[in-house]
Amino acid sequence: MQLSREIRVCFVTIILLLSSLSILTILTHTVKAEETAGTTTFYFHEELIEDENLLYLLELYNVEKLSDLIDEDYNESELMDLYDFLSAYGSGRLMDQNPPIKTNDSEYPPTIKTIIDMCRKGEFEELLLNVLTSYFAPFQGAYIYNGEEPLELKGDVKFNLYFSSPPWYLWDSDTVNVSFSVLKILEDVEDPEYLEDFIQTKFTESKEVQVKRKLLSPMKDVVEYEISIPVETYLEQGDVILAEMKISAGNKLLLNYTDFDLSSLNETIKLLGESLGNISFLSGISETLLNLSELFGSEEFADLNITDILKQMSSSFIYDSANHKSSITLPGSISGDEDNIRTYYLHSGNQMNEDIPANEKPSEAVISKGSASWGSPGLERSKLIEAATASLYIDHRDMRRLINILRGKIKVVATLSDGDTEIASAETELDRTGILDLLRKPSEPILFNFNDTESHEIPYGENLTLTVSVTNSKLGLFRMASVLYDSVDYPSSLTVEFAETDNIKIVDFIKNPSDEKIALGDSVIYTFNVSSKYREDNTEISFSEDHDNWDITITPEKFSLAANGKQNVTVVVKSKATKYDKNLYGEFLSGKFAVEGKTGKVTYPVNIEISEDAVEYNIGIAGQDQDIKYGKSGEYKFKIKNLNTGFWPDTYTITVESEHDWDLNYSKTPIKLDAGDEAEVKVTVSVPKNTSASSDLLKFTVKGTKETKTVNVTTTVIGPNILEMIYDAFDSASHSLGLDEVFGSYGAHFLAVIIFIIIFFIVILLVYLFTIKHAKVICLERIKEIQPGEEARFNITLQNPYKRKLSYEIYTRYPPSSGWNVSLDINSVSLEKKQSREFTLVVKPTSFVKADDWLEVVVGVKVLDKQKNIEISTVTTIKDAKPDLQINDVTHLPEVFKKGDRVETSFKLENRGKAAATNVSVILYVNGEEKNKVEDINIPGGGYAEIRMPWIADKGKNEFNIVVK
Repeated sequence: MQLSREIRVCFVTIILLLSSLSILTILTHTVKAEETAGTTTFYFHEELIEDENLLYLLELYNVEKLSDLIDEDYNESELMDLYDFLSAYGSGRLMDQNPPIKTNDSEYPPTIKTIIDMCRKGEFEELLLNVLTSYFAPFQGAYIYNGEEPLELKGDVKFNLYFSSPPWYLWDSDTVNVSFSVLKILEDVEDPEYLEDFIQTKFTESKEVQVKRKLLSPMKDVVEYEISIPVETYLEQGDVILAEMKISAGNKLLLNYTDFDLSSLNETIKLLGESLGNISFLSGISETLLNLSELFGSEEFADLNITDILKQMSSSFIYDSANHKSSITLPGSISGDEDNIRTYYLHSGNQMNEDIPANEKPSEAVISKGSASWGSPGLERSKLIEAATASLYIDHRDMRRLINILRGKIKVVATLSDGDTEIASAETELDRTGILDLLRKPSEPILFNFNDTESHEIPYGENLTLTVSVTNSKLGLFRMASVLYDSVDYPSSLTVEFAETDNIKIVDFIKNPSDEKIALGDSVIYTFNVSSKYREDNTEISFSEDHDNWDITITPEKFSLAANGKQNVTVVVKSKATKYDKNLYGEFLSGKFAVEGKTGKVTYPVNIEISEDAVEYNIGIAGQDQDIKYGKSGEYKFKIKNLNTGFWPDTYTITVESEHDWDLNYSKTPIKLDAGDEAEVKVTVSVPKNTSASSDLLKFTVKGTKETKTVNVTTTVIGPNILEMIYDAFDSASHSLGLDEVFGSYGAHFLAVIIFIIIFFIVILLVYLFTIKHAKVICLERIKEIQPGEEARFNITLQNPYKRKLSYEIYTRYPPSSGWNVSLDINSVSLEKKQSREFTLVVKPTSFVKADDWLEVVVGVKVLDKQKNIEISTVTTIKDAKPDLQINDVTHLPEVFKKGDRVETSFKLENRGKAAATNVSVILYVNGEEKNKVEDINIPGGGYAEIRMPWIADKGKNEFNIVVK
């Protein structure tokens, strides 16, 4: 017979109840964290994760866990098929730092009451999802740490958990094993066969707790437990935090005395159905049991004992509700949005704030007589309301009397307001009460969810108001309602989930370097613009985390913004380190820049790493060229300096190469230098004596960890001097002539002496020949000063000092000039040996000679037979000579004229001085106006120039002037 899908679901559910193992794996939301002091609390939520990588991780983990639930004879392929079936409904659950605000509890695994209700309602899809994922592993997940900086977890991981035990747990208990693990994913493994091939456990620790009902309050279904697990480890990027709860069913004493099987249960249900009528729920169970009987067979069905099934049922984990905020607290600060989740506790004086009540006696607001209101403190900045829930302890009486029944149940309305503006409201009806209820105070709060806030914006300085009232008229003695608050047992509160506005924004964000990796001692520079929708008079920028090892400079740190205005901001984050420290490399600074004003707040993440990758390697080398004598050695002194950034030390190896492979001597031992330090390296270069090279290029190379640098210097060879060259030449010649065989090492010396003697006699002969004189020219007075009109006469004597008669030609040489006349009284002569002859040189100025003029005349004698010349110089100067210009004989033609006539003025310009007047200019002015001009006139001394200058007559009197320059 083919079973229906609903029956198969119920069947699998009952089979699962036989399992003695339940596993809960808690998933935290993926967030970035950093190493800081403090704690972080994550609340468990029923929200599913959709990250495929996380789900794949859970699948691998669950295969190992499921294998422990299956008998050894179970085929592996069947195991995978079963898991594929179950994983279709399996999913992880999220955690975040937002406290839950929903009113209904989430259960794991579902309680027996929930399972029965689901069967009764026919919610088989939901049953399959909740029950199967509870008894197998799909209710799982992992927290993947994505922070770039390692986060230290040192202290206690604290679990605050709520559990609900079945009704028959009066003295019974279950064992819950709570474990905390840190796993490292081995990313280079593909399709691992076993879990350990993919995940390496870095840390794991667990603790057991007994879960049961309270003896003093057996009717209290949900009980809170606190479990602490010591932890000391580090989270690195990519690590996974795994939190697990393994619930093992304990011994049920009451069920030890009961024993009935499914067949008996089926008969009982049939009898109940016949006596109570056709009840669909009982009929559904009966039909399910009949189908089970057909599936197993009557004998197997009869053996299924309902007592054994109940014994295997365990307590349920309760979470994700405003009343039961199950959570885990880590000993490390992880940034989150907790600032935007606020719980305001109601206090006396119509006030509510975040102070947790500490009073033993509660305050009471009787809302049956009128509404009660509480106001929160003003907001420090504008915020949006995303959601809100009021958790109120309401004490009420509504006796089951006829008149009360006619009036209907008491309705309580909670209203959330912003000043006079209503944001949202919620309403609930209170249950009827009996006589016994008069003796009890409320044990659980009533939740009012404000779901229609529509992201209402609360301006800064404004507050929220919570108003609670009843909609019925005055209730009277047997109908009343009041709110209990401001005490430890009755902490009535309002929880509000805020969100930041977008009034303030960070735009045009630039960071340098862009990857935020720096060397030790370096800095990251951030530049960005802050814009504001509204006017901001005091906008402030801050950094979210401690930064003892960093200098943070914000410019400007505070500023004002006009509406729709912008402000450019520069932030410099600099490492304080002043020397190398290996332990500081790998250090992170992770946090956020927060820009906060009255109308909003915006943050931008910062993740700075001091990284070796950011070190800039550089080497300084200094060396100079040198001159080295051939056949000798010279020493170079090179200075090398570690110029690495980030105070990074380095070790250097030295190599030196010679262009002509000359002998080099230097230390090849590696040199270790701290940043900024320098060392001297000496290199000895030997220049061969027989080298033909005039220079050599020396390559000095320094190789560090990641940088190599070469500097080239030139060795200039100092060759032999003239004496050394001569000696080398003699030595070579002596060797060629075989003198070395006779005189040995003195052969070169002997040859040098012979050559020296020969050269000596040659020099004497040449000196004699070059010192013989063939003529002497004598002039005792070679400089004369004369006046214009005079002449200078130079008396010159020519002698023949030679041993025989010689003929001479006499000549003069002087620059051509119109101002002088030069003459000799003789031009040639023949003289016997030792004979002499006088002649005269006459130098006379002409009328064109200038003032202060002079003339050098060279007188030369040429020996005709010997082709030799002998010359002397004479100088003649003019004294007391200057021009004297006068205007004479001025006439005008015509003598009578009228306006516009052409008139010609004639005159004689005489030079009565002894020197010539040169570059003379004559200008004619009529009535002060220049009419004509004559330039570049030269007039010799005693001479004159006739000048005619035409001009046009003016009307009236014509006064003229002649100006000579």
